[in-house]
Amino acid sequence: MKRIGVFVVMVIAFGFALTVTVPKLVKMAKVRGMLPGGEVESLRVAEKWHQTPDEHPAGRDALWVRFGPGEIRTPGPHRINLPASRWAELEVGDPIEIVWVGSDPKPYVRDGVFASTGNFVFDLLFLGLQIAVGAGALARLRR
Repeated sequence: MKRIGVFVVMVIAFGFALTVTVPKLVKMAKVRGMLPGGEVESLRVAEKWHQTPDEHPAGRDALWVRFGPGEIRTPGPHRINLPASRWAELEVGDPIEIVWVGSDPKPYVRDGVFASTGNFVFDLLFLGLQIAVGAGALARLRR
């Protein structure tokens, strides 16, 4: 019975790494330009909006930039939430590079939160933990 539990831990650790963490790291690398596959499109800022915590469903600030047709207050691939420093430096009419990855309809920017160095390091460490747990479970099964 104990071996089944160890086997389940191994499958979960390796399964999560292969189906969630590795694909996310690959996508982050494509957004940052470290791997091919990110299609960069130069667009213009059409509108900016500071969504206050009172307006946001999760009760937090969100700093939106719209670069495509559509309403800035409506979710969709025509807008992106940016870090405060990046949002503050942009004005309506300024160019903005949007990165599209594969069939994912979500827009990304190279200097956004998703592909930030901190997020990248966290996910690499998380992957290391998943591999260590999976390898430890595998070693216990082989005894």
